[in-house]
Amino acid sequence: MSVSMIALLGHSPPVVTEAVQYLSNLEGRAFRDVVVLSTSDDFVRAGVKLIEASLQVNYPRVRLHDIMMENEDVLTDEDNLSMMERLAEAIRRERDDYGARKIYLNVSGGRKIASISASLFGSLLGVTNILHIVNRDVHTFNENLERARSEIEEFLNRDDIVEYYQSRKGLFDRILYPPPETLYFLNIPVIPYPPDSLERLVRMLRGLYFEEEFVPDFVLERYKEAGLIVYDRIRTYPTELGERILRILR
Repeated sequence: MSVSMIALLGHSPPVVTEAVQYLSNLEGRAFRDVVVLSTSDDFVRAGVKLIEASLQVNYPRVRLHDIMMENEDVLTDEDNLSMMERLAEAIRRERDDYGARKIYLNVSGGRKIASISASLFGSLLGVTNILHIVNRDVHTFNENLERARSEIEEFLNRDDIVEYYQSRKGLFDRILYPPPETLYFLNIPVIPYPPDSLERLVRMLRGLYFEEEFVPDFVLERYKEAGLIVYDRIRTYPTELGERILRILR
């Protein structure tokens, strides 16, 4: 059984490689898979190739999977829901196809709204650990990253990414793998959602008939107030938002 990490990736590639270094030390050879949820932004695309090259050079046992969203950023409700659908896809693949017994969700990258949503839905979908990384000297970190911006952007123009990385290994390693004592690794508690409650929510989103199953009024009202369902005396009906949430959960 393997250990995987799913990471949100914005304009800071080091949040992925810092976590790879941390989890490789913590989990050993069981840690095998990294999935990045990325956008179509050019610098983000360059960052994916930088991470890919770095893992091939420094952690060749760890596989990288990139799931790219079509948009350049997460700025709207639609962007956020699309990201949640991709997150659900990644979690299911790691759990069902690759047999991951433990899935870390790294929320250090990306926008705050994306990190919040990923944390909430991740716990529903079977994430076992949520990880956040804090750099003690974020000012120096940002300066070093900005100085290397042109070298990172060059990854977009190259197919020989491993050779290019090795030609500047000192520079890239300093950025991607800062001294561990400069970093805080925060493990956010995950409270598992009861499977029977989640299954009932899915049934309600599909359309639950009350003659077949009793649902307490306070449960119906809670999901109605959340904008997920409406209901009458006979059954529940999913709202437009509820249909999108159903797509994420099933």
